[in-house]
This record gives sequence, structure tokens and C-alpha cells, in this order.
Amino acid sequence: PACGKGVGAGAAASDAASDGAQAGDSATSSGLDALSGAAQQSGARWAIGFAMALLAGLFFGWNFNMPILLMQCAKELETDPKHDTVAGGVSCNPSMRGHVTMNPFNYVFSHFCGIALTAVVALSSYILVHRERAYMPREIVMPSVLSGVMWGIAQVAYFEANKLLSITIAFPIISTLPGMVALFVGFVFFGEIKSTCSRVFALLGLGCRIPGVVLIALSNSTG
Repeated sequence: PACGKGVGAGAAASDAASDGAQAGDSATSSGLDALSGAAQQSGARWAIGFAMALLAGLFFGWNFNMPILLMQCAKELETDPKHDTVAGGVSCNPSMRGHVTMNPFNYVFSHFCGIALTAVVALSSYILVHRERAYMPREIVMPSVLSGVMWGIAQVAYFEANKLLSITIAFPIISTLPGMVALFVGFVFFGEIKSTCSRVFALLGLGCRIPGVVLIALSNSTG
């Protein structure tokens, strides 16, 4: 009987060890599945963010297409009253005389209205999709308004710069310098770019941007 009890106890211990091993394997598998799922989710979020950044860049590049085309049409009609072409979806013909102007400030209001409408549609879509999960703390309202005012002033200056320098000169300078300022502010005031690799890439970027802006400015002054 004692031998039978020993055998039974040994079998029970073996079964318990087997169950424990299976539970450990299951936990390990669950952990690996969770890590794999998190990695896939992170990769998907990165891809979506990258696509959105490209889309934002395209919109930024197309920002002044319509006003610039209308200003060019006004200039061409002034030099050639019978000028008749179609460029960028804009028909420039003698019937446009009196309806287009080379003054960039005449396009500011309509331009801002389009941007405001786009912002309202984007915010409304965000609220409809996320509903109660929408992140809109009151603390960011006034900084957002102040940021919008600063952006509006800069955008008006951008219109004038396009007129005085031409868009081929103004666009590279205006699209480069804000990034350099943001890099400086982030590094000095917010402690960003902590790793050595990040700092190396930042310096390489500055090494390409600064000479480019200087050469663009010099080409305009000599031209």
C-alpha cells in the first residue's frame, strides 16, 4: 500500500509538473503574441503617420498654387491683353481682365476662408470618429489661438515674399527656416534630440539646409 501511495503521489506530481510546463508555455506564447500584436500595431501607426506627413507636405507645397497662377495671369494680361492660356487648371484669357490682380493681399481673405473651412471639417470629422474619446483639453485652446494668429501673420508675409522674391526663391527659404527654429527650440527648451545618433542626423540636416538657404539668397541678390 505504501508503494502504491508513492506511485500515485509521483504520478500526481508528474501531472502537476506537466500542467505547469503547459501553463508556462501558454503564458510564454501569449506574451509573444502580445508583443507581436503590439509590434504590428506600432508598425501600422507608423505607416499611417508617415502617409499623413506626406499628405501634409503635398498640401503645403500646393498651398499657393492658385493665388500664384492668378497673379501670373494678371501679369501676363497686363503685358499682353490678348493672352490666352490654361495652366494648372486656371484659364487665363482676356475675359479675366479686371478680375485678377498682381496684389497678393487681394487673395488673403479667400485663402484663409478655405483654410478655416478645411480646419472645421477636419475637427468635426475627428470629433465624430472619436466622440467621447476626443482629446480637446481647455488648456490648449488659448495657445492654439495664439499659434493661429502667429501663423496668419506669417502667411500674409509669405504672400508678400512670393511677390517680391518669386516663389522659387521664397518657398525654399520659408519652408527651411521654421524647421531650423523648431529644432533649436526643441533642443534648448524641451530637451529633445538626446541621443548621439539624433544629434548627428540633426547636424547633417543643418549642414545641408544652411548652405542651401545661403546659396538661394545669394542667387537672388546677384540675379
